[in-house]
Amino acid sequence: IYKGSKKLKKLWPYDMTQEELLGEGDHEELMASKEWSILEIACLLAIGFGTVWVSTLISNAVFGEDFRSAGRILLITTFSILLAQVPAVRKLRGNFDLGLFVALLFLSTIGFAVDLMQFFGSTFYITLFCFCVILFSFLLHLLITRLLKVRFEYVLLSIVGCIADGPTAALVASSAQWKILINIGLLMGVLAGALGNYVGIAVAYAIRAIVGG
Repeated sequence: IYKGSKKLKKLWPYDMTQEELLGEGDHEELMASKEWSILEIACLLAIGFGTVWVSTLISNAVFGEDFRSAGRILLITTFSILLAQVPAVRKLRGNFDLGLFVALLFLSTIGFAVDLMQFFGSTFYITLFCFCVILFSFLLHLLITRLLKVRFEYVLLSIVGCIADGPTAALVASSAQWKILINIGLLMGVLAGALGNYVGIAVAYAIRAIVGG
């Protein structure tokens, strides 16, 4: 829609050329066939389950009942970020594909479990609150990126990454043939999720402390 609209291009004149989006042509397709071994997948699963197990043990031993669940989430986030920097872990093939599969499986499971009648009925005010948060965050995001003259493709992927998640942003980049931005879209979502955990929990407990809940 953006590429074929003169009005949108006039409103947002900053974008990437087709050559820039395709890069040098050495980027793999998101869903392309790749090689990895059962041992590598087993190691990745062991790292994932082990991280959750260790985080749960620490949170149960260190944190009180009120902060235990939030502390567990923060520990999982922190350990995951640290482990992702280990060269041996980064060399494991299939990490991107396995992460994408688990993320999409999670989204599918949540989607099938949602009762729309109950969601829009008994939780109407929560739904309205979430809608307002997303709407005003979206508008603020557009305002800041427009003032900073950020390119359209980065703006779109960052919005998708913040509202949805990294895999969804990567899928958007892949479907639009923005090959050079697939990994960037995924990274945007991962960073948004990680920062969202820290900031979100901090804000929640700050509000709780202020109102005395």
